[in-house]
Amino acid sequence: MILSAYSEDLQLLARALRVKAFRFIIIGHNRPIMYMEVANWLHKELPDRSIFELRLEGKGYRDISNGLNHHERDIVLIPDLDQLFLEKNQAACVAFNQRRDFFARRKLALVCFVQPGSFAKIPEKLPDLWSLRSLDLDFYISDEEPSQMEALPSSVTSTLGGSTLQEKKLEIEYLLRQLEQADSIVLQCSLNNQLGKLYFELSEYETALSYLEKSLELAQKAGDRKTEGDVLNNIAGIYMARGDYGTALRYLERSLKIQQEIGDRSGMCATLHNMAHIALQDKKIELFFEYEMKAYKIAMEIKDATALFHIGRDLGVNLCQSGQKEEGLPMLQRSYEIGRQSGMQGTDQIAQYIQQYSQNE
Repeated sequence: MILSAYSEDLQLLARALRVKAFRFIIIGHNRPIMYMEVANWLHKELPDRSIFELRLEGKGYRDISNGLNHHERDIVLIPDLDQLFLEKNQAACVAFNQRRDFFARRKLALVCFVQPGSFAKIPEKLPDLWSLRSLDLDFYISDEEPSQMEALPSSVTSTLGGSTLQEKKLEIEYLLRQLEQADSIVLQCSLNNQLGKLYFELSEYETALSYLEKSLELAQKAGDRKTEGDVLNNIAGIYMARGDYGTALRYLERSLKIQQEIGDRSGMCATLHNMAHIALQDKKIELFFEYEMKAYKIAMEIKDATALFHIGRDLGVNLCQSGQKEEGLPMLQRSYEIGRQSGMQGTDQIAQYIQQYSQNE
């Protein structure tokens, strides 16, 4: 077992979390797969505690705050605390740190995972939380100890199995093993959702749909409306890939309704963007602009750079093609700057669009 070398640290972690009190716990690691191992272990070790996951990627502070406001005296697993340390998230980082006393009053146990290079930034970036830290643990796997990585992909780079076909297949094998052992509805729901997304990336749509439908069922059973909305959006993606836009739109409308009711603005942004693309496929250009403008406005408000990059590109191109260059070109220029600073794929193509539509002035 990958965690067998960390039994003492795990027992320290369990003792800290058995009591329903405020905790700020940091776990340093150098393999993203370690997060799933620790999360799975905690669900088994602490069956009486409510354990939730909060991913920070793509979220502004308001989304993060809303995600935490729903919980009290719960354990919240944050697999990507590193996201707060990105330059684009500076405001969210400051606000998150300043909410320390709020987290303490609600007796939240924040278990935060960070990768190499980020651990040393915590005292500087989150000084208030750091001052009340309960534990800081190192779960590092030496590259010189391959025996500890048996049956695991050697180059895992994300919980979605990296970028190559082989990495994704190895990650699927790992997640299927975890699913066989998972006895928590929350964990089963998460694993089914991840498997569905991986099979979707492999274009195995029937298999992807079966896992996503199971994840949807579990999310509804657990009353996890955030995940329910996300999974509905993922299912819609399958039907969009198949060209069944009518069915995709029905799933997106259900997703959007949930997201509006719970205030999931990041989710609303993604769903509206997908609805805009269906409208464009149906040659309903005014409806496309309506949905995409709403998505772009939300992305601006929550400062979601990735969403701004993609939505601004699509919206900018279509505005320019419709003769509205005074609106479209600034959006393309903003997308280009985001892409240039972040190294996003497709940035060069946006530069070509800017040149093309600028020359036609």
